[in-house]
Amino acid sequence: MSKNGYWYEKKASRFKFQFEEKCLPEEIKNASRGAILNHFLITFFEYGIYDNPDQDFDKAYTKAINRCYPDRVSQEKNPFYVIENGFINRPCSMTTMLDAKL
Repeated sequence: MSKNGYWYEKKASRFKFQFEEKCLPEEIKNASRGAILNHFLITFFEYGIYDNPDQDFDKAYTKAINRCYPDRVSQEKNPFYVIENGFINRPCSMTTMLDAKL
C-alpha cells in the first residue's frame, strides 16, 4: 500500500523541526515556529467563518489571533484578514496542510 502525499508532508515537517532543534540558533527557530503558529491562526479563522458565515469577520479574525497569541494585548476587532490572499486564492489550504502535519 502506498503512502499519500500528506504522509510525506508530515514526515518532511518532522524532519525540518528536528533539524531546526539541533542545528539552528534560537532566533531562527522562533521565526519558523511563528510561521507554523500563523498557519493555525488562519485555520482557526477559516473554520470559524465557514462554520458561521454570518458573523463579523473582523471579530472572528481577532478571536483567532487572541487564541494563538494569548500573551499579547487582547483585541476586539481586526480587519486585516483581507490582506491574507490565501483566503481568496486557496480557501482552506492551511486547514488541509495542518491536517497533514498533525
